Amino acid sequence: MNIRKVAIVISLVSLVACNNTQSSTAVEDPEFVFKKELKQIYSLYEDEAKTLIADMTEEKVGVLVENMLDVAGIEDASVLFGDSKVGIVRSEGKRINAQKMPVTINFDADEKSTKEFFNQVIALDTRVLINDIAISYLDEKYTSDCSFVFCGTEEQDDTLNMAQGVMTIEELSPHIEEQEDKIILRDNDLLMVIRPFNSDSAAISFGSSKDTLGSSYVYFNTNEKINFDINFTYENKKYYCSYNDINGNTIRTELNIDDKDILLDILSCKKEKQEDMIGINLVVTNNTDKKVSVKVFDDSSRRVTINVQGKNVGVEK
Repeated sequence: MNIRKVAIVISLVSLVACNNTQSSTAVEDPEFVFKKELKQIYSLYEDEAKTLIADMTEEKVGVLVENMLDVAGIEDASVLFGDSKVGIVRSEGKRINAQKMPVTINFDADEKSTKEFFNQVIALDTRVLINDIAISYLDEKYTSDCSFVFCGTEEQDDTLNMAQGVMTIEELSPHIEEQEDKIILRDNDLLMVIRPFNSDSAAISFGSSKDTLGSSYVYFNTNEKINFDINFTYENKKYYCSYNDINGNTIRTELNIDDKDILLDILSCKKEKQEDMIGINLVVTNNTDKKVSVKVFDDSSRRVTINVQGKNVGVEK
């Protein structure tokens, strides 16, 4: 992780006496005053043990920031949120595809409150990257400009929470109306969901159904048919599934397979509008001793095309 050094700006206040005798006030060095806290902040967030914020939203991050400011006794603060983007974050020795939300926090406070705010940042259990912290001192107040990046998983709907069993089509595909049929998902290992182009959630999402943090999930938000490769391998008595995210980064997910097939469920949906072009050209390659069973649900609009490579892959549509 690239970390820029803390930028320290010291403002000196000059006092001019009546007899043109000039002197300067003694100003504390912010780097010295907050040296301990700043060192902890930078070293702490190189620690990959911090967890991602599940179903991260601006509201959730805002609550965290507001709580830190309240505990520190800081009433007037400027908090600006940037656009959340997908990026790679290292966590517990793995490269994880995560949402990264930039947040800029600016406030004026005395030494005690400023230290308390930094201590609240240190105490966070969540994964935060530090872009920059700039501190200046004037009129017995410290001005802090903090640039953070909060890391989490995208807000999930009922499907992405991996709920199994009987679910109505409306629950799984919210833009489909007047359907009375039931969709029964299998106890799958992997789940792909395809939604209409005007859905509030990602058009296409894919990941491990056993992944409660959502770190294995990839998301695509484009109104077109995309090409997507899934490669199954068996190495050192473990089963893996590899695929790329929207930026071309490879995600490798371990699958907990016992004495059964590898199950991949694909939940599609009907097209309601002609301009809806969302779909997937899927290539499934199996290099394991297990059978890969692919089952496609609700694909009357033919959004899904599957090309099988390797051996022992079954497709049911």
